[in-house]
Amino acid sequence: DDEEKAELASYHWETVAMSREEFRIPENYMNKNELYLFASRDILDSHYDLSKVTLGGERIKLVDSSFNLPGPGLKALFLVGKFDLKDKPGSDVLKVPGLNKTGNVAVGYKKK
Repeated sequence: DDEEKAELASYHWETVAMSREEFRIPENYMNKNELYLFASRDILDSHYDLSKVTLGGERIKLVDSSFNLPGPGLKALFLVGKFDLKDKPGSDVLKVPGLNKTGNVAVGYKKK
């Protein structure tokens, strides 16, 4: 909803783009309480099954949101899911099976 979108927009976001199916999340990201997954419109339009995304074996919690960040090359990156890191996952490897496009998926966290 609009209220949630406004709240998300009030944060500064730190993001890192993923270019491989398996990506090791930087340590300064892993010590946050939550990590968010962003994907570009072409991935959403391709009906990619985002529920297959895992971090250290933990399945992503999908988020239905129209919130987006400006991505590389003027491509918007849409918020699609989040991981709760309060119970630390088994590893810091993010897996996006079948990802073959660079820069269309990013992981981020909220900075106040």
